[in-house]
Amino acid sequence: MADDALPRIRPWRDGGAILLLGPWLSALAMYLLVRDLLAGRAGTGMMGGASRESGIGSRGSGLDGGPGPAADSEIEAPEPGTRNPVPDAGRCWPALIAGTIFALLPYRVEHLMHLELQWSQWMPLACWALHRTVQRGRIRDGVLTAAFVLAQFLSCIYYGIFLVMTLALVAPLLLLARERATLAGIARALVVGAVVCGPPLLMYAAPYRANQQVLGNRTAHDIERWSATPGSFVSVPGDGFAVHQSVLTRAGSPARVPAIGIVPAGWKAGLVVVWLDERGKEAAFAPDGRTPTPEVKRLLAGGAAVLVPDVFLTGEAGAIGSRIRVKNDDTYFGYNTGYNRSVFAERTSDVLTAIAFGKQLGAHDVALVGRGRAGAWALAARALAGDVVARTAVDLGGFDFDQVRETTDDALLSGALKYGGVRGLASLATTGRTTIFGLAPAQPGSWVPTPSSVTVLATAATADALIDAVLPR
Repeated sequence: MADDALPRIRPWRDGGAILLLGPWLSALAMYLLVRDLLAGRAGTGMMGGASRESGIGSRGSGLDGGPGPAADSEIEAPEPGTRNPVPDAGRCWPALIAGTIFALLPYRVEHLMHLELQWSQWMPLACWALHRTVQRGRIRDGVLTAAFVLAQFLSCIYYGIFLVMTLALVAPLLLLARERATLAGIARALVVGAVVCGPPLLMYAAPYRANQQVLGNRTAHDIERWSATPGSFVSVPGDGFAVHQSVLTRAGSPARVPAIGIVPAGWKAGLVVVWLDERGKEAAFAPDGRTPTPEVKRLLAGGAAVLVPDVFLTGEAGAIGSRIRVKNDDTYFGYNTGYNRSVFAERTSDVLTAIAFGKQLGAHDVALVGRGRAGAWALAARALAGDVVARTAVDLGGFDFDQVRETTDDALLSGALKYGGVRGLASLATTGRTTIFGLAPAQPGSWVPTPSSVTVLATAATADALIDAVLPR
């Protein structure tokens, strides 16, 4: 398709200005909230300290706004005509930083196309108004609090629910403030606000109640299946399986290996298959990100748990690391690999970490599966793991180390060709069962003897053949 045929988004012509306005309104609202909180902590509100309208029961003012019994308060009244003095820079900078962070949250940027998720400015404004209500007890602040809550419900009902829950937790803490209005004044302001803004909120809820009457409530099964629990942050239920998220480490190493475990229902210390792919965890699922690939489904049906790591510089791990560079390694790579692991070696190390984790789970067998260049990682890890790995199946797709032409190639492994390439790695798999598919027709290590435990095939592996090679016979 030609570029001219693609639809183009023109923010200022297509209503995108409203979309982009949300983050900056949110920044302004957070700025006001933090600035007001810092001003209150310093002993003066945004309205100029102990003014007649403050209603604070301090030593320098009466509860009714009149003069108190003593004038020894350290809070100085503002000069005439400066009812809203400009806060000092010491309180503005933290507020500005807080507003910027709130506007540019990763969650907000990720959901930039969702209008209702951008309009969150009412939340800090509601907290700001509640703070002023508790501090001064004025009716107009109570009405503002209710109005901002209503506006958040109208903008995004999810955020509205979160906001109400937050305010319910925060309000009792505000009552512990040293300087605040009377409980009667606070209650009066909030009740008036609820009376003014309650009817529109009830009208807004009417369609939801009507749909509830027609469609009914969620079943107990749906509530139990889809509601969040503490375990939801580390595992997600699927159809006959569960997906567990983890970050693998090893003693004495700074390496961190993000991984997911896809575990069939009822699995009890059975087979663990470490699935390796250059795409990392993404390769275990269909494009929808929810449905396991046919190969993974077969493994689950065969009673195996599948562990899929994002090894060094793949998948999620690609965002938290980079290849080590040293001075002049572009002219002589020995300056680098003579002292540091290559990318290939780092990935092999991460595969060994995944194998060790699979064994820690109590698996009676650990198997390896790899495709393409990931198959070479599997063979290298298989050679180092000894009898811990029971079965290995790789489809190299014609790869061998003679295809590495650049020192920056991720598959560079010093000495690999000298010792027979892929066949040299395969010759070390003397225990268990190893099946190699898709070996290059002209192998650089054709002189290397192949152990009886290794089966070498030049043809590419079908999905069934690859899985059959690692499942128990």
